[in-house]
Amino acid sequence: MRAEGHAVGRYALRSWLRRHDLRALSTLPQHPRTTVADPAAVVAENLLLGQPAPNQV
Repeated sequence: MRAEGHAVGRYALRSWLRRHDLRALSTLPQHPRTTVADPAAVVAENLLLGQPAPNQV
């Protein structure tokens, strides 16, 4: 809208878009999700819990 010469704040624009059921386009690229959590994965045992004193592992 600023490119067309309209002076409008971002919150006013956000309200106007919501009233008209519109969404703004994102200028950030959408990156695919590369990590898929495996629900069957086994969590490793914490071997540091049985150590006698901190800073000596």
